[in-house]
Amino acid sequence: MRLIALDPADDTAVDAFVDFASVVENHDRDVFRNCPVFLRRRLTTVDSEVDLTVFAAVDADRVVGALMLQLPKNENTHIAQAGVAVHPLFRRRGIGTRLMDKAVELAREHGRGTLVTDAVHPCGETTGITDTGRPFAKVHGFEPALTMTGLRVDLDAARAREDALWDSVRRACADYELISYTCPTPEELVGGVAALSSRVNSDIPHGDLEVDESTYDVRRVRESEVKESGWGVTKLVTIARHRGTGRFGGYSTGRIFASATDVASVGITLVDPEHRGHRLGLALKIQLHRDLRRSHPTIRVVETGNANENEHMLRLNEQLGFAPVGCMTAFQKSVG
Repeated sequence: MRLIALDPADDTAVDAFVDFASVVENHDRDVFRNCPVFLRRRLTTVDSEVDLTVFAAVDADRVVGALMLQLPKNENTHIAQAGVAVHPLFRRRGIGTRLMDKAVELAREHGRGTLVTDAVHPCGETTGITDTGRPFAKVHGFEPALTMTGLRVDLDAARAREDALWDSVRRACADYELISYTCPTPEELVGGVAALSSRVNSDIPHGDLEVDESTYDVRRVRESEVKESGWGVTKLVTIARHRGTGRFGGYSTGRIFASATDVASVGITLVDPEHRGHRLGLALKIQLHRDLRRSHPTIRVVETGNANENEHMLRLNEQLGFAPVGCMTAFQKSVG
């Protein structure tokens, strides 16, 4: 068995890697799936935010394991993030260990003192996920740092709940206008979006993960939009803007991936602390759902996730009918 660095210009090797990822996901879980189009483009394009190194474990010209190592370039430059996967038929042969050892080696080479890895696993009564990632992380000396619950809602079934909430929610945030658009962000809004984006790392719970505050400007927002569009992502945004001051109180973002036309993913829903207490979180999420129904009628399911310590957002999503489908735990260990 050999470890081979993936050449992004080698279409055959990239195809084999994407096919391998699909086999692993189909075996291990029926939620939290990667979009193959997104993965392929992620592997073959340069990212201004993250350096990506990929190794394939190859046995007799067959991909039997993989490592994706991400090195943030702007903030969190003390962190390396490793994703390790092994073909279901080739497990318990030391392939995962060899790939993780490679991750540690590369992290040290790049001066990263903390290695982070994620594990998807069941939680509560959820089913359809193979719990292999957590034992693997623990065996290799990682400690749990943050657990998130993945949530899903049927968009049609959620309509009645949203309609019942809407009038009271809009009365509570009557001083705010809700503005929706599909990226790219209109020029008159992009400065406010940059300011909200800069709050993400400081305002959203990260458990025991040590993450830096982020700083976004117009250039960085535009680069991110171009990058995601190139990866086949359609991004919808809803903003709450105070009528009197013009200040942005919060935003919510949704993404639709090229090969998943019936599923949308809600990533960030953030309300500036100075604007809390007006039910803006609910207003933003309901409006985003309405925008999805109108502009993308094929969407049937919305997925999102919250840190388990973020009890407010978990309760908010429960009000909208979201139910748990699984969990993801981020593990970390020192490698410096």
